[in-house]
Amino acid sequence: MSTEIQENIINTAHKLVENNLVARTWGNLSQRIDENSFYCTPSGRDYADLTADEMVVCHLDGSYQGNLKPTTERSLHALIYGERADANFVIHTHQPYASALSISTTDYAIPEDLQKKLGSATLPAAAYGLPGQKKLHNAVMDALRSTGSRAVLMRSHGLIVFAQTAEEALQLALDVEDFCREEYERRTDIHSADLPPAAYQRGDGGRLPKEVERIFAKRPDIKCVLEDADPVVLQYKNSLPPYLDDFAQIVGIKMSANPYANAMFGENAVYYYGKDIADAEAVRMITHKNALTATMANIFAVRPLPLPDRLIMNAVYRLTYSKRKEK
Repeated sequence: MSTEIQENIINTAHKLVENNLVARTWGNLSQRIDENSFYCTPSGRDYADLTADEMVVCHLDGSYQGNLKPTTERSLHALIYGERADANFVIHTHQPYASALSISTTDYAIPEDLQKKLGSATLPAAAYGLPGQKKLHNAVMDALRSTGSRAVLMRSHGLIVFAQTAEEALQLALDVEDFCREEYERRTDIHSADLPPAAYQRGDGGRLPKEVERIFAKRPDIKCVLEDADPVVLQYKNSLPPYLDDFAQIVGIKMSANPYANAMFGENAVYYYGKDIADAEAVRMITHKNALTATMANIFAVRPLPLPDRLIMNAVYRLTYSKRKEK
């Protein structure tokens, strides 16, 4: 049974990636084992490389077994399992449109069909807190208890859902994303062009855009650059601060025309880069959803993440999570 649970978590993690609900090492999943324990994904590991023996046994008291560290959000998973007997599978995603709508300070009215699926009259938006910290976890539980919803938006962070099965939890995440995209497009008039970016690899030869040449010259560690003309991002030409924690983690305290971040503005395009195309594509996804969130933040008159929080999150990511991913 244990192996079946572990494989179920891994298969669901792959589906999250396939459906653009997570990127790189972000997000986390778990499945209940019994009344007092659950299997959870490890911290900072790429979903594509997960193995069954890396699933960590965690307990509702916050403890865990083994030498492999579980996700920092394990305490939130434990709180949900302890609160809701109908929770057997929990998924935390960083999906684009739900992340964008998480910036709201009020809950969202939702259609009747989604109300039935969530078990709530609204889609709640929990208050802000640093990732992995009690303030965020308590805010999520407050929203869950006050609404009964099986999905909660985590401000500047993403979405958490729970259900009886992995299939039901995944479908809830997809249903919430559909609603959030429709809500975003109803409230705004700047939408993504959804066009594939141009890709440039170091050493391929041929004529390169000057911005790409500049990146390769300044960043010897970079092997791939993506050139994109996403209007959602380009509207913030030359300065895009973090509204989402994963943007602060991987891009930094702001995005500008500086090639020393992992993304930069050019004259007529945006450039994302990494050691391979998968890294660059993850940065593109994260930047796109941060720009979506900035657009919603302008509607709700919400400021970017506080500068001290940006610095903390970027430092923690560089010193811990990015190194775990490369192991």
